[in-house]
Amino acid sequence: MAFFCYARYNTAGQSSFMLGALGYAGLASVGLWCVLFASSGGRISRKTGADKRTSGFPFGNKESADAKKRQMGKAI
Repeated sequence: MAFFCYARYNTAGQSSFMLGALGYAGLASVGLWCVLFASSGGRISRKTGADKRTSGFPFGNKESADAKKRQMGKAI
């Protein structure tokens, strides 16, 4: 719908179509954010109580306890 509103804005020149395009683009970006970063269920570690929902996609988790433990092991 955002592309349709933008195309109508280019042909008709009415600003309401541009506002519609911006609104639909905002909704699409929120939906894409939810698809990328939402997870189905929480996974809490019984041992540490840490939240294990971080998958590393599309960014790596460099602050995790496992990453810090690996760095300490490599330093020794």
